[in-house]
Amino acid sequence: MPVTLARVPGHAGLLSFKVHADGSLSLSFRPDPAGRAAAQAAQRRLDRLPLDGLCPDDPLA
Repeated sequence: MPVTLARVPGHAGLLSFKVHADGSLSLSFRPDPAGRAAAQAAQRRLDRLPLDGLCPDDPLA
């Protein structure tokens, strides 16, 4: 049974994401202004993640 890692709104500019065996992520964004804005927002969000994972009140949890 698949595990839901996050809910990504359709308008977010994200095309796909993949979680690799080592825990790293690959994110693919649309090649347009919305996709570039989404990539920047995702990078800021990832940069702020605590080392031990998401907080329970985080909307992506």
